[in-house]
Amino acid sequence: MADEVNEEEKIVLEAEHLLLGALMGSLDEEGPDVPLRYADQDAEATALADGTALCDLSGLYALRIAGTAAEAFCSAAFGGSKLAVGECAFEPVFMGDGRLVSVPLLARTGDEEYVLWDASPSADLLAAWLSFLSDIEQNGYRPYAALDLEEESTALVPLLLWGDAATSILRDYVRKDDELPRAGHISDVSLDGTIATLPRARSSFIRTHRLEEPSFLPGTHTGGARCLPAASFRDAALGQAPARCRTP
Repeated sequence: MADEVNEEEKIVLEAEHLLLGALMGSLDEEGPDVPLRYADQDAEATALADGTALCDLSGLYALRIAGTAAEAFCSAAFGGSKLAVGECAFEPVFMGDGRLVSVPLLARTGDEEYVLWDASPSADLLAAWLSFLSDIEQNGYRPYAALDLEEESTALVPLLLWGDAATSILRDYVRKDDELPRAGHISDVSLDGTIATLPRARSSFIRTHRLEEPSFLPGTHTGGARCLPAASFRDAALGQAPARCRTP
């Protein structure tokens, strides 16, 4: 039974990471094994600094916000601009006393649906705060009673593709009639036959001086997830940037 539990706890792309020479290990007592590094740690750091990176973000906190109250809830909970359908942006979330909770990536995926991703150490606090807000009640009235919050952290496999070659790499995999999203937008595309939701952030997830380079966050359901063939990533580094992630 223990072996079965361990098998269930493995990240979806573990086999691909092992084939690429990853050293696997756990970052904490409760988390699954993730790639800690590849063959040459110095070369990997150089590639991340000067090249293009594809990072497995398995475990990244993801939340689906849906229902007729979704737009009103997001307007109240997030401090950024009002998103139109198909737009995404990093949106700050503040507590009642003005303290910053986190700055997740928020995407509006429908008239009554949003999805957020948070890679910060505050993801647990963010989840608790949004849950608290959704249950607010005064004099028997609940403004967000028609809201549905559903965690999608284990339902999707997110990858971060970031760097100056990110756009050209993705163009090798999309169908000719598919267009990559503009900065600040999200779209569904077919990547080599696999349907993926593809937000394009306005700036990188990774805090460096290269903030203007393309940053994409492809996400697909766990059953269809796989790495794009590594041979196409001429100068790309493939690594792990886990949820509540560290920055190089």
